Amino acid sequence: MQLNHVTIAGAGIAGLANAITLSRCADEVLLVERAPGPRPEGYLIDFSGPGIDAARRIGVAEQLVQQRHEFTEMRSVRPDGSVSTSISLAPVLRLTPHETFTIMRPDLERGLRACLPANVRVRYNTVITHLDTHAEEPDAGVHVTLSDQTSHDSDLCIVAEGLRSATRDHYITPHQDVVRSLNYAACAWLADDPELAEILGQRFAMSEAINSYMGAARINDRHVSVFGVYPWHGQAAPAPELGVALQHLESSGSFGRRLARHAPQSGFYCDLVAQSVLPSWSNGAALAMGDTAHAVSLVTGLGSSMALCGADQLAQSVRTATSLKQAITRYEASWRPQVERVQAMGRRRAKSFVPSSRAALMARRVGMQVLRLPIVGDVVARSVVRSGDQQHRGRASQRDQRPELSR
Repeated sequence: MQLNHVTIAGAGIAGLANAITLSRCADEVLLVERAPGPRPEGYLIDFSGPGIDAARRIGVAEQLVQQRHEFTEMRSVRPDGSVSTSISLAPVLRLTPHETFTIMRPDLERGLRACLPANVRVRYNTVITHLDTHAEEPDAGVHVTLSDQTSHDSDLCIVAEGLRSATRDHYITPHQDVVRSLNYAACAWLADDPELAEILGQRFAMSEAINSYMGAARINDRHVSVFGVYPWHGQAAPAPELGVALQHLESSGSFGRRLARHAPQSGFYCDLVAQSVLPSWSNGAALAMGDTAHAVSLVTGLGSSMALCGADQLAQSVRTATSLKQAITRYEASWRPQVERVQAMGRRRAKSFVPSSRAALMARRVGMQVLRLPIVGDVVARSVVRSGDQQHRGRASQRDQRPELSR
């Protein structure tokens, strides 16, 4: 079927992907975003398997591959900054049946924006203030009122505002608590540290610490991407400042303190590690997508891939359906089981992502050391590939001769 008009709230990965895919089965797409422009803050994400396949079908893969970063080795760093264990990522890369690459989230969004067609209009500094929907009749469309005092009719309204979406909470799941905290918070920033960038090269470093996790990777000659996870109990989001996060993350020792010294005063990311679980993703012609509908949590490494896959699947449902109601019903029926499997994996992984005891920390170190053995490494790599565990990958290289990362 062909739609006349589609409104999309949220110009993140899910919103941009849906704008591209739905533009091919709609005459006009309006994409609105609360922020005054593209968001600069973000972190490294793994983009793999089905996500890359969807990117190829959508026609954005070439743009995304141009923005990728390659890593050859993973290092575990002691509190004093020395390297305790390092493993080559070549075994996993060699055995994986699908392509994987690592990309900065802002670069992923930039690549998607570059692929927006002419029938997509983007308005920043704009949000939805009211939706008039017909719950039992999606084909009746939706009347959309925006914060710039304009209003219009749409055949379909996509809500892709992220984990905490006001539009979803008011018009799709009113009076329901749909955010499920996994009892961690995450923060990310770009550290301006040319010396550390040179030391890291094409290697990914992670801290050895109890009740915190820090990862660092070189982005360019000056900057290092920093990603941290620490315990956070409750549904409320952490304050949008780095102070509390740095107190937790500096416990990882001199490595963490070095990264903290180069934390910016603005342009950083800070949020819950959480999932969104909705009884239904739609209300009439208003449909939640991406993290708004089914956040799988940062620790899965699959959120962006899921966003592109979901956009691709919805567009296929729209093109082959005879009514919007049929399209939405088919989409949710086929996509929800896949989402729920990934969410279950995310809940399991969250418990092991941040070591909660010295025993858990030692178990992770031993696991990395065992992985260095050639035969065992191949066996474990096959297991990792089968389970979909996302690791930073690259081509094999020699080990760095300078292990100190805290200077």
